[in-house]
Formats: sequence, structure tokens, C-alpha cells
Amino acid sequence: MIRFSPFGFASAGDPGAALLIALGLCAPMNFAHGLDAERPALANRLDEIGPLLSRCLRMPDYDIARPGMQITIRLAFTRDGAILGEPRFTFITPGVSPEVRAAYQRAVVDMLSRCTPLPITKELGDAIAGRPFVIPIVETRKEKKAETAHDSKSSSRS
Repeated sequence: MIRFSPFGFASAGDPGAALLIALGLCAPMNFAHGLDAERPALANRLDEIGPLLSRCLRMPDYDIARPGMQITIRLAFTRDGAILGEPRFTFITPGVSPEVRAAYQRAVVDMLSRCTPLPITKELGDAIAGRPFVIPIVETRKEKKAETAHDSKSSSRS
């Protein structure tokens, strides 16, 4: 799930997997084949960019996943939805192994490769061209799995 604010900042939390957020939008994270398999209609609003990116995000396998892992990327787009310049990782949870770090970085790079150029209208392209977006991604799959297990145990005791 990804939500973008008018400022391009994002925060995270997601019921299904990792989440990219910023302002008012939710999308399922179970899209496994990128945008090539099912090309959506052109996005015309800022809050439609989030679902476009989140549908391309495939987090690392569960055996590598680290609950609470955070990775933040800063990037900008051109008028036609391509990446402008080189995206930068601005934050990665400290203290993780190099393998875990690389797996999450690879997941973000793969997401951008699958999703860009973004399918956007000329009007949205004009609005976002050259403006920086800061996108944090937070691993929540194991946390949500634990919450679900706890909730089911609690309800069975009632």
C-alpha cells in the first residue's frame, strides 16, 4: 500500500506486507507480476501513485524478512513517469546483516524496475516532474502474522 502526500513524504504500516504511505490511499499488496501483467488506467491524481508502486513491491522471502525492517528511498520522476536521476537509499535499519540489507535494497530496486515509467496522465506528470518523493518501506508481515495469531487465540478463549 502506498499513499503520497502533496509533499511527497510517506510513512508506513500495512495489513498484508510492507507498506509505502503518504496520504489517504490503500491498495492490496498481493500483485505478484508487476504492472506488465495488468496495465492499469493512467493515474491522474497524486494519491494514485501509491497503488501503482505497491503492486510492484515484492518483499524478501520470510526466511530473510526482519520484522520492523525499514528502508527509505528518495527519488523524483520525469513528466512521463520515468525516474529522474538516481534514486538514493536515505535510511536502512541499522544493525542488520549485509544479506538482509541487500535483500531489501534489491526488493526496492526491483519494484522501481517493474513499475517505471509510471502510467500517468500528462497533467499528473506536469505536477510531479522533478519533485522529490521520500518513500519509507516498513516490513510488517511477521508482525501482522503474530497479531493475527494472538487475536485468534484471544477470541477462542471467549
